[in-house]
Amino acid sequence: MSNLICTAHEGRSWIVSYVVKSIAVGYDATDHWEVFESLADAKQSFDELHRLTGTDYISISAVVHSSDYETHPAFEEAQ
Repeated sequence: MSNLICTAHEGRSWIVSYVVKSIAVGYDATDHWEVFESLADAKQSFDELHRLTGTDYISISAVVHSSDYETHPAFEEAQ
């Protein structure tokens, strides 16, 4: 496995996850996620979410293994 992160491939293998805090009915924190095909799109979403009030704990992750999304090439096992 390579330590380099490939940014040029097809597939939904970038996930932005975040928590939205709400005080409308007491303190409530809700988990959310979005999936992207490119790191550039994931970074754009991260930056937009970072500017929103009430959005905390934002992260970008590459898919290591999933039943729903494509494994990022950096984590694919050698064939």
